[in-house]
Amino acid sequence: MKEKHMTHVSAKQARRMKDKTDLARVRRQTDANIIKAARSDPDAAILPRAFWEKALVMVPRGKRQVTLRLDLDVLDFFKKAGRGYQTKINRVLRAFVDAHNQPG
Repeated sequence: MKEKHMTHVSAKQARRMKDKTDLARVRRQTDANIIKAARSDPDAAILPRAFWEKALVMVPRGKRQVTLRLDLDVLDFFKKAGRGYQTKINRVLRAFVDAHNQPG
């Protein structure tokens, strides 16, 4: 990804910046134009029915910071994946809890 057009600013700086959105152009867009643009955008592809059949609604739960002792090799395994390793550990623990809370 080329970053020559990217600008990094703080939230405070962003609030002071002038909005450059061409609202007149946005308002002129018809539903047909919007649909055509969405269909030509590979990032806006319609997901297959199978995706929705397996999709789960996840309600965010509160989190609490804890100190946890893990085996070094377990921690290294998750850290090798890079950023978000703590979230991945949480997901594994969530799957374990959900599997053990199944009725029957």
